[in-house]
Amino acid sequence: MTPVKVKVPDVLKVRSLVESAELEVSFLLTVEPSRSSSSTVVQGVYEVFRKLGEALLLFRGKEATGRDSHSMMIQELYSLPVSSSRSVHVLENLKSLRHGVNYDGYIPTIVEVTEALDIARELFDPVVVAVKREVGLL
Repeated sequence: MTPVKVKVPDVLKVRSLVESAELEVSFLLTVEPSRSSSSTVVQGVYEVFRKLGEALLLFRGKEATGRDSHSMMIQELYSLPVSSSRSVHVLENLKSLRHGVNYDGYIPTIVEVTEALDIARELFDPVVVAVKREVGLL
């Protein structure tokens, strides 16, 4: 289990994480899937969702620490009312793929890169809107 620290909500950091995720995803969606972009795209798509989860945790007065802190950040997004053609739970697959890239030297296939970009296209906007609603940025 990931240790959780109770924190005073950091509204400035929450805003910064959300804005950063929005900027990064808009760039990532311009990248053409290729072998040379594969790792960067998968890591980047995962990271924008992780940032949104971290923002949500911070707003709720929590901070994930320890080995599984990323899992807690992603899982925090599951509590949001998100309307999308994709389940937010697909982020677990993306997390596993990114883990392989970061820790095992795995090079994603073009199909996997395309899938990561499709997840970003279909899921990012509904998730970021739900996060913004909760944290008062809408």
